[in-house]
Amino acid sequence: MTTTFTARGEQLVTILRTQEQQADGDQLFAFGYLIPQVELVAYNAAGEADDFDTVFWQQIEAAFVEDNMSAEDRALITATWEQAKRAANTEMECNT
Repeated sequence: MTTTFTARGEQLVTILRTQEQQADGDQLFAFGYLIPQVELVAYNAAGEADDFDTVFWQQIEAAFVEDNMSAEDRALITATWEQAKRAANTEMECNT
């Protein structure tokens, strides 16, 4: 199964929204931060599907600096992102 750059972003948004439904109050901030960022990259950047995660993370790191994000918030967002990536990768493996 071939995945496009945009499809990878859409997959991650779907996973993040599903995970958001089960999140506690602290995690909701991370989902609220990540979901719009994933959508922004998915529809406004280009590359191969395999590049999505790298392009996205570069965007997030720039946003962390721009938003003067605290180390605690960065850690929460990073953990949430890693969890979503693992779920997406597992989903892709199951579909091949």
